[in-house]
Amino acid sequence: EHWWWDTKTSNDGGAVNDPEMRQFYASCLQRGVLTPEPRWRLVVHNVATAGSKGAVRILQQLRPYGRSE
Repeated sequence: EHWWWDTKTSNDGGAVNDPEMRQFYASCLQRGVLTPEPRWRLVVHNVATAGSKGAVRILQQLRPYGRSE
């Protein structure tokens, strides 16, 4: 239904997931380009007021109001 998904045939992956892009993604994954080591550290003292970073969120602490990483 979306212009970027259908190009030549219905549901063929279109502009974002065509064979050329799938090959590119596979080569990046093989080299580790898409999964780099994180260069940050999430530090929380109170989980009730802390947000998330990089799709990571601390939900519970061993010591309430202590430093959690």
